Amino acid sequence: MPPIQPRKPLHSTHTLLLACAAILLLSGGLYASILLHRHPAVPALTPERARELAAARLSDPLVLPLPAFITVRRGSPDDIAYRGLASAGIVGLKVVSTRRYPHQRAPYDRLALQLTDAGWAAATAWTRRDDLSYLVPLARPEILNMDLGPGSDPSTGTAQYWIRWKWQPTELGARLVPSLYGAWRIPDSTFGAHATLTRTPGGWGVSSLTIER
Repeated sequence: MPPIQPRKPLHSTHTLLLACAAILLLSGGLYASILLHRHPAVPALTPERARELAAARLSDPLVLPLPAFITVRRGSPDDIAYRGLASAGIVGLKVVSTRRYPHQRAPYDRLALQLTDAGWAAATAWTRRDDLSYLVPLARPEILNMDLGPGSDPSTGTAQYWIRWKWQPTELGARLVPSLYGAWRIPDSTFGAHATLTRTPGGWGVSSLTIER
């Protein structure tokens, strides 16, 4: 058997090329991993985006509970609203009993409320409070203006805003506005709010909202 020839040692240039290739492979894999796990940059907070976020948070409607029976003081805001619903053909209303109390100018009426056909049709867009009652939306918040607080800078990651808003009647609420004006402060009264917006890796959000009514 002929003797095995010894392997030629790697030339220094070959060794350098192999080392460079290994470094490139490692760095490429590391860079790809960083790209896959890196969060996209959070866009700057524009006035339009700040208003959109605040409006989404300031979204709870003004609602009127609508049970089968309820006791209200005659002439109170709730009494006015229920009688407005009856005038609009949404409910049938019947006074089942009346009580007077000492030192009370107005009596208290026990009302029976029953949805009409028009009421059942409207109720498909209402929220159920329980099996026997609904929450009727009369108005929704509408932002009139929204100003950045003095010294507040969104580039720092936190922004303070002062808000003026009012109740904008729903379609049903608009039909009741003549009877709700004053007692329910719809739609002319304005209110204040204070919102704090904070930047996180996932984007901007409202971290706190204080409503003044």
